[in-house]
Amino acid sequence: ILGFVRAKSMASLFAGGVSGVLLVVCGMMALKREKMDGLNYGYVVGLVVCVLLLRRFLPGFIKSKKFYPAGIMALLSLGGIAAGILGLRQ
Repeated sequence: ILGFVRAKSMASLFAGGVSGVLLVVCGMMALKREKMDGLNYGYVVGLVVCVLLLRRFLPGFIKSKKFYPAGIMALLSLGGIAAGILGLRQ
């Protein structure tokens, strides 16, 4: 929402909404603890989304050195990656 408000970017609004909905669905899937083929796909898809978000925001943070918003998103993405890896190890 902030990307849309600041830059009037519909792409930012759409991408943020899609990634947010995907992560909420992944969280619900991970909490159900249902496994298919030995994997909890909530963790797998959540891990992929977090890697993609990190790929998007880390270069921006490195380039601008501004913690908001790119640094916060990169940090949260790293936390999501750590949670996904820990969840898959169970």
